[in-house]
Amino acid sequence: MSRRVTTARPALVALGLGLALGGCGFGPGSDPPTPGPDAGSAACTGLLERLPKRVLDRERNDLDVAGSAAWGDPAIVLRCGVPAPGPSANCLEVNQLEWIFTETKDVFRFVTHDRIPAVEVTVPTSIDRTMASGALVDLEPAVKPLPESEADPCQ
Repeated sequence: MSRRVTTARPALVALGLGLALGGCGFGPGSDPPTPGPDAGSAACTGLLERLPKRVLDRERNDLDVAGSAAWGDPAIVLRCGVPAPGPSANCLEVNQLEWIFTETKDVFRFVTHDRIPAVEVTVPTSIDRTMASGALVDLEPAVKPLPESEADPCQ
């Protein structure tokens, strides 16, 4: 069963969200994100040009990783050009964009399944769970112009 939730700002969606991105946070002992396989695509380059200066009221950090951007510390991280997700029951719709979410003790992870190339957003769990999907609201104007995928891995 998929969960579809449309949010408005502020995005107050209390969900079991999630993600695993080793190194999200960029604090001491953390590594920067790894570029996705399609991070250098024209679509990802265009996405990076459309990204906002602030996400969840956090300033954008300089990040020298192809197809990636970060905001704040610990960082909210966007990676463009990641592998498309497989089938999942953990689907979420935010402002007409489809995301699959997972959660670890450190981060909430959202990956688009209706855009090519796929985009991953990780939000540190230090941000309240009810506000985490607000990052997707802030990023929606940049992500939405990506070409739509025909895939529907939501079960």
